[in-house]
Amino acid sequence: MAPSHNLEMPDKRPSHPYRALDRELVPGHDKKLDMARHHVTPYNQLKALWNANLKDPAVARSLLLAIDTNIGLYTDRSDSARKDDQRVRTFCAELANGQFTHNPGGDRHTGWDSFWEVYSWLPGNLFIGPTTRADDPEENFEKDAEPIFSSAHGVDPRYGLLSLVNKKITEHLGSKTCRSAEEAYGMLAEVATQARYVDYQGSHWTWETDKAELRRLKPGAKKQPPDGPRIKPGTGS
Repeated sequence: MAPSHNLEMPDKRPSHPYRALDRELVPGHDKKLDMARHHVTPYNQLKALWNANLKDPAVARSLLLAIDTNIGLYTDRSDSARKDDQRVRTFCAELANGQFTHNPGGDRHTGWDSFWEVYSWLPGNLFIGPTTRADDPEENFEKDAEPIFSSAHGVDPRYGLLSLVNKKITEHLGSKTCRSAEEAYGMLAEVATQARYVDYQGSHWTWETDKAELRRLKPGAKKQPPDGPRIKPGTGS
């Protein structure tokens, strides 16, 4: 009988495995701000996809193999995170090949924590922006982030892929069909080939002061939301 481990992902995401970021200026504001790595497809969706398929984790085979192949290319990760790359690769290869199964009462695989960290913070699913934002969607998809992935050469295909990933995860959670899960993981595998997140570019951001627009961006706020940075509407330059 194959060994088993607890593969369930908890509600709270792990700390990121990257180095510290420099503070940056946002157009329309005169002080540098703290920066953070923001998810396009949120962790709660990634977690839900993973946890919904614990009885058949091989459905994630394409993503597991993509991480196994590409993890050494992921840039800007801390030295301590890189020390565990081999554990992540072993975890991915063994699970993809069905060498262990899920058991909610089991222990954690030696590569679990590091894999969970990498899966939760795939560089291709991230972009740099101010830590505190007027337009932060919290645990929802970054529907206004396409300009961040724009350039003079057109739109980075990752944004379209991540939009489809989010859509397929939602479909899967509603129907529980294996096909939608495989499609979501297949597209995440493409995202996992990207070695770096999208770096900060000031021209993609603006400082929002319009009170009505701030309320629109934070419809659930009990008080008037304060002025703050947001993604600049329209196509990035």
